[in-house]
Amino acid sequence: MNKIGSVQQLILSQVEKLAQNSGYDFLFESDYGELLGQIIERDDSGSITETPFSFKLFINEEKGTGKIIPYNPKGELRHQEFNIQNPQTIIALLTFIQTHL
Repeated sequence: MNKIGSVQQLILSQVEKLAQNSGYDFLFESDYGELLGQIIERDDSGSITETPFSFKLFINEEKGTGKIIPYNPKGELRHQEFNIQNPQTIIALLTFIQTHL
C-alpha cells in the first residue's frame, strides 16, 4: 500500500465525514498509483447492500492539485478537479459528493 499524502488525507477524511453523516460507510484502497474509494450501505449483518457513490482519485501532492472521477450506480459522472490553494474547489468537490448521496 502506498503512503497517503496530506492532500489525499484531507480529501479522504472529509469524504468519510460526509458518508457517515449520511448513514453510509466509506472504504478506500490506495495501490498501484491509484486511489479507489467507495461509499457503501450495509445491512444489519454488515453485508454491503449498495454502493451509491464510488470514485478514482488522482492527486499531485507537490502541487496540491487533483482530480476525482466519480461514479454512481448508473455510470461515470462529470470529473471534478480541485486545488488546495483554492478552498472553493474543495468545497465544490465535497458539495458534489454530498448531492450524490
